[in-house]
Amino acid sequence: MMGMAGGTQMGSAKVFSVDGRGFTPEELLEQYMDKLLHISDNAEPHVRAQAHAFKQQIAVLMLNYGKAVERNYATTVATKLESAGHSDMARYVRRM
Repeated sequence: MMGMAGGTQMGSAKVFSVDGRGFTPEELLEQYMDKLLHISDNAEPHVRAQAHAFKQQIAVLMLNYGKAVERNYATTVATKLESAGHSDMARYVRRM
């Protein structure tokens, strides 16, 4: 006789918020790393160690690119403000 067992499992939710600003690249990284790479609690210790090392390398890479995106976006906004004749605002954006 064949049978099937089923059920549901509830996930967990994390809520992140900031006040008066956007998220920093570090905060965004913290939010997304567990979604990007999950390391099983049941994995062999040497596999877990390798996975944690790999996760750390990915985190460093993503953080560097996140900061580059932030800088490039600010440069784009400042350039557009400058082109529209708002040099004072462009200087402010460049200093942020």
